[in-house]
Amino acid sequence: NFELSMAGESDFVSKVNFFAKEVSSPSEENPVTVSGNTPTFDPVAEALIRKSKALIASDLGIQDPSLLSEDFLWIGPYLEKPLGKVDYLAAGRFFSLRTAFPDLDYRPHDFRMDRNDPLTVRCTVRPVGVMRGPLRLRNELVPPNGKQWRGPPEAISITFDAESGKVAKLCSGFAMDRLVGNTNGLCGVMAAATVAGVPPSEWEVNAIPTVISRFFGRPVDPLGEVSTFL
Repeated sequence: NFELSMAGESDFVSKVNFFAKEVSSPSEENPVTVSGNTPTFDPVAEALIRKSKALIASDLGIQDPSLLSEDFLWIGPYLEKPLGKVDYLAAGRFFSLRTAFPDLDYRPHDFRMDRNDPLTVRCTVRPVGVMRGPLRLRNELVPPNGKQWRGPPEAISITFDAESGKVAKLCSGFAMDRLVGNTNGLCGVMAAATVAGVPPSEWEVNAIPTVISRFFGRPVDPLGEVSTFL
């Protein structure tokens, strides 16, 4: 066991020690070091990133709820407050993006640890998929149209619970460049609805002042992108 002192979290190593069991144990060649107030513990980082990849591969936990802690929270850009585990899973299963886009590929990349929170992993995704099944929305079932979903780069933040090792908080749906892709800068269900031909209204996506300013403003065309880019 190692002792590591951190501001506000002196027992950090003991709390996350179970992460290191999944990879090689620290040694003289791979020690625990500290840079300022941030721990550098490669085995822990590798384990957390591997867990993050598993979460994304499970459609952000929808296909494998065991990855989520009991007090799990999902934070998205269009909700007034976070969703708890039960509501998050219910929403994910209701819309069932995997049914509409069976080949959905999130294309995750740029995994990195948050230097200020050693239990948080951040990454970027660029979802693509072809609509080959029906998409269930709130008031209708949209038939497949064979169109491809090309999402914008989307920021993902995953925070793990130090006790259980499960995901305690997930932030997703935040577009990094709204002019990239073919979803009008939207992510998740709203992106899928746009590809299906029933995009959400401006009032559903933006605050009232933003809608008004767009109404009087000049539209901006989406940027072209190289086909080999993520």
